[in-house]
Amino acid sequence: MMRKTKITKPKTIILIQPKVGYTEELVYKKTMPLALLTIASCLIDEYEVIIINQITDRYWKKKLIKSLQREPICVGVTSMTGMQIKHALDISKIVKNNSKSPVVWGGIHATLFPKQTLSNRYIDYVVKGEGEITFRELSDALSKGTEIKKIKGVGFKEKGRIIINQDREFLDMDQLPDIPYELIDVQQHLPSLMKKPAFFIQTSRGCPYSCTFCFNTYYNKNRWRGQNSSTVLKNIERIVRDYDIGHFYFTDDNFFVQKKRAMEIVEGLIKRNLNIRYIIQGARINDIKNMSDEDLRKLRKSGCIKVVLGVESGSQKILDFINKQISLKDVVPISKKLRKFGIYSQYNFMLGLPGETMKDIRRTIEMTMRIIKSNPMAFVSYSIFVPYPQTPIGNLLSKKGFHFPNNLKDWVEYDYNNAQNINWIGRKQKRKIEALQYISLFIDNKAKYYSDTAWWIRLFSQLYLPIARIRFKYLLTDFHIELVLHRLFLKMIQKNKGLKIRQK
Repeated sequence: MMRKTKITKPKTIILIQPKVGYTEELVYKKTMPLALLTIASCLIDEYEVIIINQITDRYWKKKLIKSLQREPICVGVTSMTGMQIKHALDISKIVKNNSKSPVVWGGIHATLFPKQTLSNRYIDYVVKGEGEITFRELSDALSKGTEIKKIKGVGFKEKGRIIINQDREFLDMDQLPDIPYELIDVQQHLPSLMKKPAFFIQTSRGCPYSCTFCFNTYYNKNRWRGQNSSTVLKNIERIVRDYDIGHFYFTDDNFFVQKKRAMEIVEGLIKRNLNIRYIIQGARINDIKNMSDEDLRKLRKSGCIKVVLGVESGSQKILDFINKQISLKDVVPISKKLRKFGIYSQYNFMLGLPGETMKDIRRTIEMTMRIIKSNPMAFVSYSIFVPYPQTPIGNLLSKKGFHFPNNLKDWVEYDYNNAQNINWIGRKQKRKIEALQYISLFIDNKAKYYSDTAWWIRLFSQLYLPIARIRFKYLLTDFHIELVLHRLFLKMIQKNKGLKIRQK
């Protein structure tokens, strides 16, 4: 008589991507949980991994509660600083009310404030920094009931005390396993960028520069790490083959740090004739300046249709203050140069930086209008500066009396692009930069290139464009009825979705 073999089910781990905020819901209806998929790549050999994306899954709560019946080893939740914390806390509460599984937080905010994060009763562990190896070792320890004190990069609670272990060293990205995209329905997670579904891909992490406003100075310690060009090309080939994808979005903070590597990727794409199109999220003015016409010709031939560049301000004084290490005289020529080779470009600006005067703001407006006038293939993006904790500017402002929130619930109200969070400028200037930031959304043709954006937003953008440009150019912000309508609209969203949002 044959003895029956007992089949052991794999132990389960749940990873959850919370919503970011109400604005993102309107603009991007889909997004790929790339960080969670990378974490999962180091888990799937041993565990059953369930990924829940609150952004794309309408029935995420039902799925979560059902998945908790599997008694997972732990539930991982990621969160950035700001509104996403609200959704991450709501998720953590549901886990605690429906299971005994520990909740593990990772991401930027847990790395910046591990002790503060662990002070919340719904959170049991934090993973600091890059989480792939740390999360795997923590999962193994929770599964086997072994010691956690020696796991680098972990924070935890013990007998009422909060303990933060030693930081973990940066990992070698080439040693990471292939990303298990099969854990999600890929087609349901592709946002439309430039009118086509785009696959998010990361080929490097960090940035070697020291912009004083950027979280990279703390999170990545001014370190840049990149995959070898051969690894990048192999991954792209796999995605094209397995998912019939033709558009990519490179999420790197700074793609061109190593020009040799970047051009090897570009030339490899041409040689393989993959016929893809792609957008590069992170590029510097100086990097594009140092590229020859032949480099840019290859860049376009390889499929690059757009690059995103940080300018931040039209005032050289402000650029020097934030240690941007670029010259304004290069911006417009580079914009024209990219147009020459048929590459769209986006220029990011900020308003409300410490020390910024109305004269500086006017210079920023003038620079923006010069870019738009000289290049119909250029887009601009404006944000309101709010200091990120643990950055050089954040630390400087703290010494001068600026107070960051001291618990997770208050961080929910720390809404980026909200001038009410800054106290170094007067009320009148706050209202002006709020209005300018809103108007800037409509001063170019960006909306019609993002088909994931609601149709009525695209229609309104086109009708409002000539009015927006006049308002923006001449700083006509005193009677801004559009901003009033915008606030009413946000209240309507709050009422319909039950969001607890602090209005500007």
